[in-house]
Amino acid sequence: TVAGLLPRANSKGALKANPSGLRALGLRPRPRGAGVAIFHLSVNLISRKAGRSSTAAAAYRAAERIEDERTGEVHDYRRRSGVESAELVLPSGVEWQPQRAEFWNAVETKNKRADAQVAREFVVALPAELDAGERRDLAVQFAGVMADR
Repeated sequence: TVAGLLPRANSKGALKANPSGLRALGLRPRPRGAGVAIFHLSVNLISRKAGRSSTAAAAYRAAERIEDERTGEVHDYRRRSGVESAELVLPSGVEWQPQRAEFWNAVETKNKRADAQVAREFVVALPAELDAGERRDLAVQFAGVMADR
């Protein structure tokens, strides 16, 4: 029945699907506590005007040590935990295969202006239902698409 798919309010006023309507369609309701993947994407600029540098951001994201050749600062985040994987994804067809520090120092050197936007950071929520390898593959695939734009 179509009425079975209409949302109904629980005792707290939250809407939920009618389980009997789901069963009528041959579907099973989700077990209690089962999460649903929720999409989240945010894009942040890394700009000198805000006092940030791409070398510091890259060192933090990858939990590595990178020396900023432009300023002489050393960004050491090797003690940071929680980084499952750190990849440097370049556009397809690019033969240059730099190390992370070399790449981000080249970015900082190329952008000379005091208000330069040196990088963009994409924060993407990945589904918890995927294992670590699948999340890594999905993130690298997304980064490849963005790099080729």
